[in-house]
Amino acid sequence: MRLLLITCVLSILPFHLFGQQEVSFIEEYIDFSVGKSEFETNGIYVFTNNSEQEVRQELQFPFALGIDSIEIVRVYNFTYNKNVPYRSMGKSIAFLLEMQPLDTVYINIAYTQTLLKNNVYILRSTQAWGKPLQKVQYTLTVHDSLSIEDMSYLPDSQEDNVYYWEKYDFLPSKDFEVVLEQ
Repeated sequence: MRLLLITCVLSILPFHLFGQQEVSFIEEYIDFSVGKSEFETNGIYVFTNNSEQEVRQELQFPFALGIDSIEIVRVYNFTYNKNVPYRSMGKSIAFLLEMQPLDTVYINIAYTQTLLKNNVYILRSTQAWGKPLQKVQYTLTVHDSLSIEDMSYLPDSQEDNVYYWEKYDFLPSKDFEVVLEQ
């Protein structure tokens, strides 16, 4: 009886583990903008469905500030050309990711938040996916009247008031933070 139970568990376990990897978060492209009074984020997030089944999976998108300090501009599925409904949840939003079998989907999430001395975009949540992003590109544009005191990641390059980052196999250990001089 015990041997039969162990055999059943071992035969089901690989399917359970594979099922957890149906959807992969593989890339992100984010434009940050620091204006006179707000910190804007406009991101494109790339997901793949690695299965031959249609996927409907709820995802949570975290914010560093409470939802009352965030103005959502849009949550949009570029691949299927449609708005994505979402619901607010304290310091995050939840939305349904729908994907056809073996498909890649580009989700655009754009929002503004109140400008602070320390402006944070949460990157560490990427660790929940269990593997690094294949590619990320970030740009940060800073209003001419503002100066940066510190950043959590040194940029790869800079042109005037625009900073650029490009990384491969990126599994962030810290969040993206921009500290302004006051």
